[in-house]
Parts: sequence; C-alpha cells; structure tokens
Amino acid sequence: MLRVFLNFFSAFLHYCFDIRSNLRLAFLKLIGTSFNVPEKFRYHLKTVFSGILSAYALPAINMSLPSKDATLVYDLSMNSKQDRLGYLKDQFPKENFVYISADTCKGYKSATDKCLFLFASLPIQLIIILTGLVKKERSGINSILTNILLTRNLVALAKQSDSHKFIIFSVYDTNSAFLSINIRKSGIEVTTVTSEVPLYKWNTILVTDILHLCSEYQIEEVKHLPNIIYKKLETGAPEKYFEIKDLYKKTALLNNKLGFISTGGWVRKRLGHIDQGIDIEAFEKNILKDLNTILSKTKHVELIIYPHPRELRYFSDSQEELKAFYEKMLPDADFTINFSGMSTGKLFDECYLAICFMTTTIFERLHAKRKSAIVYFKENIFPVNFSSEYLHFISTEQELDQLIQNTYLS
Repeated sequence: MLRVFLNFFSAFLHYCFDIRSNLRLAFLKLIGTSFNVPEKFRYHLKTVFSGILSAYALPAINMSLPSKDATLVYDLSMNSKQDRLGYLKDQFPKENFVYISADTCKGYKSATDKCLFLFASLPIQLIIILTGLVKKERSGINSILTNILLTRNLVALAKQSDSHKFIIFSVYDTNSAFLSINIRKSGIEVTTVTSEVPLYKWNTILVTDILHLCSEYQIEEVKHLPNIIYKKLETGAPEKYFEIKDLYKKTALLNNKLGFISTGGWVRKRLGHIDQGIDIEAFEKNILKDLNTILSKTKHVELIIYPHPRELRYFSDSQEELKAFYEKMLPDADFTINFSGMSTGKLFDECYLAICFMTTTIFERLHAKRKSAIVYFKENIFPVNFSSEYLHFISTEQELDQLIQNTYLS
C-alpha cells in the first residue's frame, strides 16, 4: 500500500511541476475523461465528493488467486471474461491464464484494512478535492481513490503469481497507466492489449512493457503518439477474431449492397453519453443526408442500416420509432434495417462496402480485407501516411459519391 501511495504522490508532483515522466502521464490519465460518469455530471463538484464517498462504501472481498502458475489477465468487468480469454488462448495457445476484474477486486481485506486504508489516504483525499476544485472536467477525478485501492489490490494479487506476467485490457480506463506503472515497479512484466479501435483521441497515454496491437492501422498511429511508452511492440488480431476465423479467411464477393454501420449518436445524446467533444449525432445525420442524395440517383445500390446495440436496446419495445428516424433521414432512398441483433463483425459478406462515422467493425473489416470507409471524421485524427485499398477516409459528399460509383459501377 505504501508504495502505491508514494507513486501517486510522485505522479501528482510530477504533474504540478510539469516533470516529463511516466508518472506524470499516469496522473494525466487518472484525471482524464472517464466513461463511468454521465455527461450531465462531468462538471459538477459533487462528482468529486461522491467518488470519494463511494470508496468508503466498498465491501470486504476475497484476495486470493485460484492458480498461482498462470498469467494474470485484467479487465474492468467479469462479463468480458470469455472474450478476453478466448482471444488470448487463440493468440498464445501454450500459455495458462487466470482472469481477474475490477468489479471483483474493488474492496478491502477486512474492516481493519478498510479503516487503515481510508485513514492513511486522507492526504490523497485532500489532493483529490483540490484537483477537483481546479479542474473543470471531473469525471476521471471521481474514481481516483477507488482506483488507488484497486491498484493496491491488483499489485498484491500480481505478487502472488509465479508467472511474473500481467495483461491489461480496457486501455481507455483512466487507471490503466497508473496500474501498469505500479505492476511494473513490482518486477512484473506488463502487456497492454489495445483492442482494434484507434488510439488517437481516446488512448493516447499508454505505459507498458509490451504493447499488443490489434490492428495494422495502429502501427502507424503509434509513430505519431509520443505519450505511448513501451519496450516491445507486437501485433495480434481484432479481439473477436477467434470467433469467426473462417470468415476472416474468405475472399470478399462483390454484391450491390452498401452498409451503413450506426454509432447511435442520436441515442447516445438522449442518454447523456460522454462524447468527448465530438458531436456524433451531427456527423451521422450529415452522412445520412448525403447518402439520401447519392442513393436517390443510384437506385441499383441496396442500402442496409446496421443499428448500434444502443439503438436496438432503446427501441426494444417498438421498432417503428427506429424505422421512423431513418425514414426521416432517408426519404428518397430505399433501405432496409438489420434487426437481427447479430454482431456486424459476423456479417462481413452481407454488404461489399460498409461506411460509418466510427466503429470497431471497420477495423475488423480492415483485418478481414473487406472494403470500408470512415466518413467525415478525418481531420487531425488519422496518420496521413496510412493507406489501404480496404480502408478509405472520406471528407466530402463528392468523395463519398465517387467511392460508391467506383465500387458498384467499375
């Protein structure tokens, strides 16, 4: 516990005095934007105090490992266990893994441990409050005290293992860099798995021993992101690759179907989802408006809408409202909506070209050599020297029109 506390104090001082170090990066990540706090509470001071109080309410937990000879695999939720272990067993079939998660490791060893931790962390709680008074965006600050407790617990678990290896998923979590630094300082090798989404904007701070990339696109990104610190780089595959290997290996067949993969921007806005300064709803409505214009004169192209899971859940009782939204956006275009609920990653061959504002599926399609495009989300996001015949970056309606014409008429 003492070492984790000292690392936090050092990180705070490095941040205050702008000392260039991994600890400073970890503190920047800790106070960054968190997806755990709804949009409407991100700027409230009470968010800081509620975060501290939530650490006081955490229960007693079991702090033992079921197996000490396995590599520890960490993610935020137990719900991700099968996906994470499935991916790792596919990539590293000879290794043995034990899965642990944040939702089962947040707590105290005993009532005595709880009193000791909360008393010893009073100076840290003061720092958290002072930081919250200075910084306007408080979503990350909300979870700092809990993250310190969680880090202490995970370091203790990592020390119980004889493998001296630790794998971290959910790199977007504000605690990922601080956790990695503390695990590494315990003499344990840390591998950070990126997932296939772009690193820019969401995951620009990473500190690890081994950086395991899930997309070839990220190889170019890393060259442009100075705050991604690692000793060794390795490239794997999209996280769901193990589920549909055969589909990845198939050759794409040309058809007249065009897919629009929704990010559900309009539903996200209704639910107060954190957009990190990006108006997803406006971008996606602009895409649909231009698609309507293009497809009104390109009748032989069949448009399929793939709703985001948030849209399907939000309108689970009535598909008609969802249909009405897209009918309003596409009054002059013929389209169908895929209500199957199947992952778009399993529907690669349903449409020859897929477009989106931004979605994980596009980078899965890139790995599977399926033609795709990211539309109207290019500026200051993507390395200019990345190019692929399977992934296009579209900036204007004219470029989108040309891509569709070249795809289906050439």
